[in-house]
Amino acid sequence: MEDLDPTAQLIVDGTLLECWSWKDHPELYSGKHGTTGLNVQVARTLSGTLAWVSDPQDGCTHDAQALRRCGLLDVPATDLPDGVSPPKHIGDKGYIGLGMITPKRKPPNLPLHPDDKAYNKTVNQIRYKIERVIANIKTWRVLHTGYRRPLDTFPETITAVLGLIFTYTPRISLRVSRHRLRRRGRDTPTTTIRPCSDILHAHRRSNLTTTITRRRRASTSSSSFFCFGTNGMQDASGNAQCSEHDEQIPS
Repeated sequence: MEDLDPTAQLIVDGTLLECWSWKDHPELYSGKHGTTGLNVQVARTLSGTLAWVSDPQDGCTHDAQALRRCGLLDVPATDLPDGVSPPKHIGDKGYIGLGMITPKRKPPNLPLHPDDKAYNKTVNQIRYKIERVIANIKTWRVLHTGYRRPLDTFPETITAVLGLIFTYTPRISLRVSRHRLRRRGRDTPTTTIRPCSDILHAHRRSNLTTTITRRRRASTSSSSFFCFGTNGMQDASGNAQCSEHDEQIPS
């Protein structure tokens, strides 16, 4: 919290980090997600940088209540420049009533006004970016497959993973961007940060291409014949040349 710019506008959303259902901890159950886990609040800047993640709270905690507890909205007036009001952060409908920029709800038994529809579309075109940040965080298997170790170690695991994300993700992404520009013949590196999911998908596509190539080579070689006999020879490419007296055995 101390490292955040008090004048920066952030996009905020909550997510559930799943864990086992412990008999003695019914407060972990989230009715919204239909499973057990810990609730964390995630914030990113408008430029796309992960800015802050709250301490984990019980899964039954509502996003609005969790955001109030973490103190992100409580910016002291002494931290703001003279004449500057606290920024209005952006969130979904779960944060209505906290003084944030959120989409508007449909009134009961009435259709949503066209102007409100246009307003909601504008807000969602900005707010959706936080979903990508949360998806990048959950690329760590320990955070999306259900934590199985003792419950009291889960907050420490979350803190360790977030520390690695904050430390190494920008460095890895910058390295990849520089490599791409160097291949294009440019001299000036870029500071664009690629999401972890993009790097992971590129790595998977590379492995898939290598696997397909190896299978094609194996199928090509398996369709040839091996020659056994005194007259069997090999040509310059290593392929066997069989004479009419040699026995041909399919591989």
